Amino acid sequence: MEDIKNTQVKRLYVSLLNHTDEKTAYDIACGIKLPKNPSDKKKFEWAEDICSKLDNSFDNEKVKQICMGCCCKPPLEKIKGLKEAYNKSKNLNDYAEKLNTMNLGASFWCDNDALFISYPVCYCSFVRKTDRLLPVSWCYCTLGHAKYVYEYVFECELVAELIESIKTGGTRCVIKISKG
Repeated sequence: MEDIKNTQVKRLYVSLLNHTDEKTAYDIACGIKLPKNPSDKKKFEWAEDICSKLDNSFDNEKVKQICMGCCCKPPLEKIKGLKEAYNKSKNLNDYAEKLNTMNLGASFWCDNDALFISYPVCYCSFVRKTDRLLPVSWCYCTLGHAKYVYEYVFECELVAELIESIKTGGTRCVIKISKG
C-alpha cells in the first residue's frame, strides 16, 4: 500500500480489503496507476475502469458496500452545524426547512419520515468536471457520504438510497435518507 499515492485509491483499497483478498483489492484499485494529483481526464478514466472492475467482480449489493465504504468523510467540524440545526428543529420538516436556509448547494424536503437531498449538479470532486456518464456504481460512494453525515446528525443507523444521479443521465442527484 506504500506505493499508493492517491487518497481516493487508498480509500478504495482499504474498503476492498473488507470484502476480498489483498491481491484482488490491489489489482482492482491500482489497475490504472493514479498519481497523487491526476488530471480530470485521468480521474475519469480511473473511475470508468474501477466501475467496470467492480461491476464484473462483485454483485450489486457488494459493489454498493465497497463504494459506500470508500466515501469522502468530512471532518466533524464541517458537519456540526447540520447537527445543531437538527437539535433546534421541532421535527424533520422543520429541519429540512432550516437546511434550505443554510446555502448548502442542495435542496431538502421530507416525505414519510425520510429526508431527501437534491443537488442540481454533480458534487463529486473526482468526476464533476466532465459531462460523460458513469455506471451507477460510481455514485454509491455518495450514499456512503450521506449516510456518514446524517448518522452523525441523527445519532442512529440510517439507510441511504440513490433516487437519481446526474452521472447516470439524470437531471439532478437525489438521495433519500431514512431509518432502517
